Amino acid sequence: QLLVIAEGARFIHHAEAIYFWAAVKERRITPRIARRIKEVQSTADSLLLDRARQATGLASIPGVNPRDLLYIQNSQSITKTPYVVVVDHEWRSVVVSIRGSVSLEDLLTDLSLRPAELDDAGELHGFQGKGRYCHRGVLSRVNWIYKDLQENCNLHPLLEGEHAKFEGYRLRITGHSLGAAVASLLTLFLRDEFPQVRCLAFSPPGCTVCGKLSAEMGSFVTSYILDTDVIGRTSMEAFLGLRDELLEMVARIKIPKYKLLSAGRKEKGRVVPLDEYNRRALCASSEIDHTNEYVKKLDKFYEFEKASRQNFPKLYPPGRIIQLFRTINLPNSGGGCGCCCGAPQADSRVDQLEDIPYTARWAEREDFSRMILSSHFLSDHETANVKGQLHLLAEQAGLKEPWSEVLGFDLEVEA
Repeated sequence: QLLVIAEGARFIHHAEAIYFWAAVKERRITPRIARRIKEVQSTADSLLLDRARQATGLASIPGVNPRDLLYIQNSQSITKTPYVVVVDHEWRSVVVSIRGSVSLEDLLTDLSLRPAELDDAGELHGFQGKGRYCHRGVLSRVNWIYKDLQENCNLHPLLEGEHAKFEGYRLRITGHSLGAAVASLLTLFLRDEFPQVRCLAFSPPGCTVCGKLSAEMGSFVTSYILDTDVIGRTSMEAFLGLRDELLEMVARIKIPKYKLLSAGRKEKGRVVPLDEYNRRALCASSEIDHTNEYVKKLDKFYEFEKASRQNFPKLYPPGRIIQLFRTINLPNSGGGCGCCCGAPQADSRVDQLEDIPYTARWAEREDFSRMILSSHFLSDHETANVKGQLHLLAEQAGLKEPWSEVLGFDLEVEA
């Protein structure tokens, strides 16, 4: 388990760097602008600035030099995505790093939620694809990257045979967000050719692969999800679940809605605690009045939707999942460290506190089937925050950058 923390702390650098390298290749930012980002604040869009700010601290991956960059592909469309191939000598690895969502094309790919079966891909790449499903938009990008690697950056001369350029090195595939989903599926496609390939998927979407395939990928794909990251919980089921919770909440309101909207939580000079306010404003689900006109219409809507909904396989994040979550010692919490003694308990005070420590646990796929609307559900997706927490955990374990003291361990993770 120390290995997977160290591995994550190292390869989050690669997953973050691709945003910078792709932007430089497009000439959207130059190394000079990346170093002096304040000079372009009046002309660059906020998303680009965010990526560039991250890049200023990361473009130089410790131990990786510009000459170690073997290949940059910067094509971009609904079916294409930028990626790089780089050598990491510190970890004796050839790394394929795939960019996450930045452009409109990326957004359209993200929204291609309808699953695609992998039976044809399985026959082509030597794995069982029948009855296995993945995100349709991700599959189209993986097919393109696989073909592009064959044509422009063949990995076999780098890693295979007596005259391999990097003999004894291991192939690793990584990415963040949409790039993490693409990386995990590309790893599956390459397993027949490179049995030792591993994937480090940072903040992958919760709608990447079906449950059966996610479990089968557990020995070679590790996903890292920070706390309440909304993307890790993005799936059709999660969206519908959030919608249903909001619709039910309206039905549970037991005070006039104008009071709910106008008064807020302030009362006699104090702010009413959220738990107390909810008890006053909402009835229990079992107490909903089903003679209410709104509830009657809601019940009819659910009946209609159930009859018309198509039954697609449920999708999940890929492989084994490490969740980095906020922790706090609560009185009378029943003991346990929250890491090896079970999952953390939810508490309404967590979002009110600063500098809450994080820890890591092996999470279940179903843990990400429901969206959690916290004050940090968006910032939990940022690469800088994922990197920061992985580095802190590695340092707490006594490791130092580049975290390679663990390389003597077996890298195969049991599913």
